[in-house]
Amino acid sequence: MAKKNVVLKYVRKNSLLLYNIAIRRTASRKNIGLAIRQERLDILETYVEKAPEKYQKPPRFKKIDCIDAILEYTIDKYDHLRDIRNVVYFEKMAEEIIANREYNRALQLYYFEKLLLLLELDVKEKCWEYLMSQKEKNYQKIIHQIDDYYIRKITC
Repeated sequence: MAKKNVVLKYVRKNSLLLYNIAIRRTASRKNIGLAIRQERLDILETYVEKAPEKYQKPPRFKKIDCIDAILEYTIDKYDHLRDIRNVVYFEKMAEEIIANREYNRALQLYYFEKLLLLLELDVKEKCWEYLMSQKEKNYQKIIHQIDDYYIRKITC
């Protein structure tokens, strides 16, 4: 058995694939949930290695969805983004604002949360604590990138 944080990090990194496995019932949701609870990294690795190629399709979560999550997270801070979101071609702006590293982390966390909800894991379990702490860190980095974007636009 691996340490809980190692298992959670592995699940986060492969959350899109594990979510697709669970949603399509290639592996039992109960078994995936048990593997996470029992910290069985070997079982999770087997699921990921044996997953069909079609499960590694591109995600539906885009950078603009990431900005929307930040708008939800910061209630009043970026009201102006909320106002212009539907007026301008915001996807191009989102591409400029968010770095790929933070976007990939947000993508992993998005599907990690969807996986936990799908598996009906208890909110009190450690995986939810891990998810919330990782989301908080990533949101802060993205907020910093938004602020830097505006500073660059103003000073240039």
